[in-house]
Amino acid sequence: ELARPSPPLPHPQDAIDASWRAALESNGRLFDGSKFRLAALACADEGDGARLVLRLGMTGYKEYLGTNQAPREQRLRLAADGERLHGDAGAFLSNALGCETVLVTADGQIALLRRSSAVATHGGLFNGPSGHPEPSRARVEEEPDCAAAAEAAARLAVEELFDSVTQETHEETNVPRAALLPPRCIGCMAAADEHGCVGKPDLLFVTRTTLDAAAVRAAYEQGAAEGWESDRLAFFPADVRLGEGGVELTPVTCCALLEVARHLTAGQSDTELRRALEAWGDEVRAELESGEPDAGAPGPAAAPPREAGTGPRG
Repeated sequence: ELARPSPPLPHPQDAIDASWRAALESNGRLFDGSKFRLAALACADEGDGARLVLRLGMTGYKEYLGTNQAPREQRLRLAADGERLHGDAGAFLSNALGCETVLVTADGQIALLRRSSAVATHGGLFNGPSGHPEPSRARVEEEPDCAAAAEAAARLAVEELFDSVTQETHEETNVPRAALLPPRCIGCMAAADEHGCVGKPDLLFVTRTTLDAAAVRAAYEQGAAEGWESDRLAFFPADVRLGEGGVELTPVTCCALLEVARHLTAGQSDTELRRALEAWGDEVRAELESGEPDAGAPGPAAAPPREAGTGPRG
């Protein structure tokens, strides 16, 4: 569901402009691309299962840095004003919707990337391929002018939510899109800092590749379009426990791996994902032989790759 724009910010625009100028001075790769704003989410019971409903609006990376990434005092003031004026602590936050996937190889390894010093946040921490769905790629930056247009825009937005995960994985690892199976959405999260300030939301996915860990490493070392975002590729077993090996993870990555672990130990919940994560190699080989990859998501046709270095994704 695409929503109308969020209410005007209750503080001077120059605060956002100042934070943006400072960000550009430290990282010239940044640009103010359009992003989806998560206004609300809910689960709708449809009898044969639950359906995740996202209410989306529009925002930009500049607004995200100037609100969700603003100093703590400013974020607390924005949250208080949103609660007081609209009954919603996030009303005046960008809440740019991100995405991250757990990339699992054909031989059962989880691929993680160490974020470089060139990215805007969490440099030095490990995460999976991540970024933001792009309204411009979905062609939904303009507000729909009728119900039919709104329905069509919502379908395009959903396709972009899934396709962006595949595209981010390709651009950050150099694994060909043809070697990536359709991603499966496994959850949604929003990190909170030590003061209880809630950060931006992220959709969590699992993506399987038909390549084994050695082939993924070889592809990565050949050079990825967005290889500047990371400085190391590492592999871990699919049943890795958080905290093992002294690897520092981003909050989003911690949630994604915890969600995968929950599925692995949840008995009857989502048996398809459980089976896939317990026997990656056999299942991927079977899919290659049959030529029928798992339709785990409404994946659209392959999209042309984004240009290298077109801005922050994580």
